[in-house]
Amino acid sequence: MQNVVDQAQDNMNTKIKILFLFFAISLITACNGGKLIEEYYLSDEMLKQIPFNGFESITFINNDNNKVVFTCGIRYNEIHKVTECVNCKDYYYFENNYIKINSDTINIGLSMEASPDSRFTIQFSNSETSYTCDFWNNLPLDKNNLSNTEFYFDSLTVNNTKYVDVFGDIFYQSGSSPIYPQPDSCYYSTDNGIIRIRFSDNSYWNLEEIEWPD
Repeated sequence: MQNVVDQAQDNMNTKIKILFLFFAISLITACNGGKLIEEYYLSDEMLKQIPFNGFESITFINNDNNKVVFTCGIRYNEIHKVTECVNCKDYYYFENNYIKINSDTINIGLSMEASPDSRFTIQFSNSETSYTCDFWNNLPLDKNNLSNTEFYFDSLTVNNTKYVDVFGDIFYQSGSSPIYPQPDSCYYSTDNGIIRIRFSDNSYWNLEEIEWPD
C-alpha cells in the first residue's frame, strides 16, 4: 500500500515539476520576446491630410515671377515595430505615410505618423540642410489643437486664388550650412498641399498650379 502512495506522490511531484518547467520556459520566452503594448494606425481622415498620391507636378512662382517646378514621387505607407527604450523588450506598432516632392535642387517632404505623439510634418531641404514644420499631437490637422508657433487662417488668398483652412508654422533648421534666403514659414492646405513658403528676406514662393495625373 505504501508503495502505491509513494508512486502517486512521485507522479504528482513529476507533474508539478513539468508544470513549473513549462511556466518557466513560457516566462523566459515572454521576457525575451517582449509583449505588444499598443498599435497606432492612421485613419482614413488622417490620410487625407496629404492630397497627393504620386506623380503630380507642382509649380510655385516667386517674387520675380520665376517658376519653380516640383514633381511628386511615390507615396509610401509603412508599419514599424519599435520598443519604448534601448533595452526594453515590450514593443508597439506605429504607421507612417509620406511622399517626397523634388525639384532640381530642393526636396519637399510631407509625412504623417500615428504614434503616442501623432504628428504631421513638412520638410524643406537640400543635400546638406533641412527645415521642418512639425504639427505635434494634431492629426488630422485641427485649428483647435495648435501649439507653439503654429497658426491658422480660415481663408487666405495666394496668387489670386482663395484657399480655406490654411495651417502654418515656423520652420526650424537642422544642419550646418543654411540655405539662403532661409525658408521662414510654411502655409499648408489639406486640399492643395503647400500654398506658400515665406523666406527670411520676406520673399515668397506662391503656389501657381498643380497638374494632377489622369
